[in-house]
Amino acid sequence: MASYHEKALKLFSETGQKQKEIQTLKNLADIHMQQGKLDQAENELKNVIYKYQAIGYKNLTSTYDLLANVNYRKGDQSKELLYRLKVLDMLYATHSDAPDKYWTYISLAQLYNILGQFDKALFWVKKTVSSGESTVSSTVYCSAIQFGVNSLVSQNKLNETWVFLKKYAGRARKSPDAGIFLNLAYGHYYEARKRFDIAENYYKKSLIAYDQFDKLHERKYLYAQEMYAVGHFYVTIGSFEKASRYLHAIEAYRSEIIPPVQQGKIQFELFKIDSASGHFITAIRHFELHKRITDSLFTASKVRQLNELQVKYEANQKEQQIRSLNSQALAQQAKLDKANIQRNSTMAGIMVVIVISLILYYNYRIKQKNNKIIIRKNETISQKNEQLQHLLIEKDWLLKEVHHRVKNNLHTIICLMESQAAYLENDALKAMEIIQQRIYTISLIHQKLYQSEDIKTIDMQSYIAEFVAYLADVWVSNRHIKFCLDIAPMRLSTVQAIPIALIINEAVTNSIKYAFPKTVSGEIMISMKQNGKQVSLFVADNGIGINISPSDKKTSSLGMILMKGLSEDINAQLIIRNEGGTKISVLFQSDIIQNELEPIPLF
Repeated sequence: MASYHEKALKLFSETGQKQKEIQTLKNLADIHMQQGKLDQAENELKNVIYKYQAIGYKNLTSTYDLLANVNYRKGDQSKELLYRLKVLDMLYATHSDAPDKYWTYISLAQLYNILGQFDKALFWVKKTVSSGESTVSSTVYCSAIQFGVNSLVSQNKLNETWVFLKKYAGRARKSPDAGIFLNLAYGHYYEARKRFDIAENYYKKSLIAYDQFDKLHERKYLYAQEMYAVGHFYVTIGSFEKASRYLHAIEAYRSEIIPPVQQGKIQFELFKIDSASGHFITAIRHFELHKRITDSLFTASKVRQLNELQVKYEANQKEQQIRSLNSQALAQQAKLDKANIQRNSTMAGIMVVIVISLILYYNYRIKQKNNKIIIRKNETISQKNEQLQHLLIEKDWLLKEVHHRVKNNLHTIICLMESQAAYLENDALKAMEIIQQRIYTISLIHQKLYQSEDIKTIDMQSYIAEFVAYLADVWVSNRHIKFCLDIAPMRLSTVQAIPIALIINEAVTNSIKYAFPKTVSGEIMISMKQNGKQVSLFVADNGIGINISPSDKKTSSLGMILMKGLSEDINAQLIIRNEGGTKISVLFQSDIIQNELEPIPLF
């Protein structure tokens, strides 16, 4: 199939049929994605976007959707979210009611479920199911119901889950694909209710529906989801042999079929199975695969799980050693008995045997005593480790609670200001809106902190993407202003993250308000890179530019003063230029010690 597309691509290129050439290249990228050539597919799709833009073709939603799917399979959630949101922006910009919109909705719901942001996942689920199955396809509608159940159950909202199922599941038309997702959803609900007999019945119905839908199991991605859900259920109820059968059926699937996040979950379930079965060597191997796939820093819970597994393994080894010593002792005693019989004629022989026996017995008792001392010391060490882990977890939760409350208090202030804004107008109203926006900037920082495993630093790549989306919703409206983000993966402390976020807020807001007259389209570019400890922030627009003369009112506005003051707070160099638009550069040194970001080795 790929070879035919490559021939067609060459033919269209030679004959100058640009649009057909680009469409063929996009189809070829889709084929390469299905073949697992993800890097090649991503490069081809980026080339498609470049070529489409060069000829002025604007309908890029399907291309960006393919890019999002490629990054989903690569396990890059930040890029996937970026491309999903781009698709959504394009659909909203064209006021499209195409069914593809609902596919984007459930893709976002699935992504937010993976990220643990269940309220956001539920938001997109409800936008899908509220449109009805007649508007969206049966597969999308029933997939949305399954994602909604996952979101609610993950938050332990079981009563709300039941209301959700009764409201939407009953409206679905009967079909094999609907049977797959709906039975999985009901199985998950009853599993959470600990009604395992009912849950198992629904999981079995889902398997039957899948065999009707895909008899040859050719849709491996969907088949892997089905096998994982059923395998996870059997792990939950302790039926490890059944669970192993389902999970091992998909363990060897390539990462192009099963995304890394799902692979990590499969390895973790296999770790549980082998741990319970006493296969500690393979359990450790599965756990290490899970840890490597998820590519995350060691957390207290992971270290504790690994330590527990190692303690179990060492205890098992000691039990085997004790059995071996007992066996050796019995064999030795038999030899001594035989020697006693053989040397029964002489007292010398008897005395020798007695002395040897006493020596052996004495050594055996010393070994027993030493073993008991070692066991007691190990137990003491384990207890102290557990206490330390408990204190660390408690400290993290307290800090998360503080950030959560700060975020809620800031949100309350925003709501109070919104109420007060109803009585204001003109400049006072604009000032109130700007203050609300600045408070939201800080509130989002605290929200990221309590939602993250790392409560000391902020993931700037994720934060800036979400924050810029918020600014676009607030300010851009129907204006043709495009945002281009080039944010390198990095983390900043809250001491630096808050000033940088406020500087971005002031710079972007200034560009939106002043750079582009209402009839002019434009582009705002935000770039953030890190080279060692040196961090550079660059915000630019291609608008009418800013007069950098000291006499200009805009350069002495509160926003500009605030940017200068914030730059001084973090010892940053602030540079403002007018070169084909306003260019703002901020250079500063990261205050995060590099060693804090490196994983701690296990001993």
